Amino acid sequence: MKRFMFSCLCFMALGINCFAQNPKYIDFSGDSAETNGITLMGAGFGEYPMPDVSFGDIPIDNAFENATDGRGMIIKADPGEGVMIKTSQITTSNCALLRCSVRMNAPHASLCLASVDQSENSFVSTITPANPLSFVNQYQRIADFFLPPSTGFQGIIQVINTSQTEMLTVYIDNFEIIEMAPDRINVAIEDIVGFNSPIPEHTPTPTPTPTQSGFTGETETVQLDLPEGATELVMVKIPAGVFTMGSPADERGRNDDHEWPPHHVTLTKDFLIGQHEITQAQYQAIMDANPSKYNNNPNNPVETVTWYDAAKFCNELSRQKGLTPVYSESPWWETNWLADGYRLPTEAEWEYACRAGTQTRFSYGDALEMADVGEEYNELGDQYMWWRGNNTYNGNISGTKEVGLKKPNSWNLYDMHGNVWEWCNDMYEAPSDRGPVTDPHDAHGDYRVIRGGSWNYNAWMSRSANRFFYKSNTSIAYWGFRVCRSL
Repeated sequence: MKRFMFSCLCFMALGINCFAQNPKYIDFSGDSAETNGITLMGAGFGEYPMPDVSFGDIPIDNAFENATDGRGMIIKADPGEGVMIKTSQITTSNCALLRCSVRMNAPHASLCLASVDQSENSFVSTITPANPLSFVNQYQRIADFFLPPSTGFQGIIQVINTSQTEMLTVYIDNFEIIEMAPDRINVAIEDIVGFNSPIPEHTPTPTPTPTQSGFTGETETVQLDLPEGATELVMVKIPAGVFTMGSPADERGRNDDHEWPPHHVTLTKDFLIGQHEITQAQYQAIMDANPSKYNNNPNNPVETVTWYDAAKFCNELSRQKGLTPVYSESPWWETNWLADGYRLPTEAEWEYACRAGTQTRFSYGDALEMADVGEEYNELGDQYMWWRGNNTYNGNISGTKEVGLKKPNSWNLYDMHGNVWEWCNDMYEAPSDRGPVTDPHDAHGDYRVIRGGSWNYNAWMSRSANRFFYKSNTSIAYWGFRVCRSL
């Protein structure tokens, strides 16, 4: 038995109707398990405690097409509680694809989809996602193939709260059982995962909807108690829009291991983002501390800060300004996307703001005349960023520089390339050929995304699409951040 778990985008690309025979559909629109045609059983730890299960309105934001109609199953589980959701017997001699849409408020869950053969062999096919983080605050599909032809089977979904202290809320909708002839199963598998398909040498870059026309240059200054001559905390309003995230396969300097292939990203909300990286003076004003190694200038970016330090700064800034803090500061550091406080930008927001309507290697152009590696000076690059090529003197790389000394991009944002790497809100996710996405974010995990390159790295690492990651509790003298706020 082969087992598969795929995200919603893989299935959206699948022309499954050509394989389907008598598809069965449970949309959980009824008010009880009985009216929805399912049976519920306790599946938690110990004495199998049963969580609170209800049916009604569920979130529709961050949902892909056909993920939910706004009504579904709601599971509210205390630590250790779990539920097994069983369909009635499906009578068929064919194979079948089982899939459903799932969303969680936290990653501490054991999620399982299974099909149980009703023949004498009692064959069970099971799929368990390796990373439940991808289901947090957005819908994903979990799917499994039931291969052996038999007289029929039952579909099963199991959810257990694995936390010892935190509650778990899970939403489930649109459970499909799509029968297909055995000779079509391999075609369906290949369509989904691309088995035996050659890797294209070049992924065409889709044309994004123009967004730069929506930029107004509007700013908002956050008042802080700063020393004389200190750079103010200015936030630039960035318009909602669509852009192409990632880099084509033939972009010079591309990091194949970490960069996204080109794909459309839709950001549905305007947001504010710092015109500059947070400076040492700004950090000192809020946190009453300055951890920076290169602390000879209060207008240099703060560095030697962990992701947690950056998130705590955002929370404290929010409190001082009478806004709701975004981060829970619990072991999971959950992000409250409904809060009006300051936060770190998602990596999609960061790249969107960095590009400022461009699709070139840097926001100031392809800069093909600039050496990607080494310490070679380049006049064009020198106008916009600090990197090894203009920050090396007598063989020594000399550290951070005051924010705002170089030219900004066309959205009036400074140092998006170079100076210090910038922490993003998102957990690092390995790149994949994902299709169009809306407001992507992944707010949990131990490894967080960093963007933008820095004063001691080569030029190619400061490109708009380049991304890397590090553990959230790590601090180095070339990592800083800038703040963001949803509107």
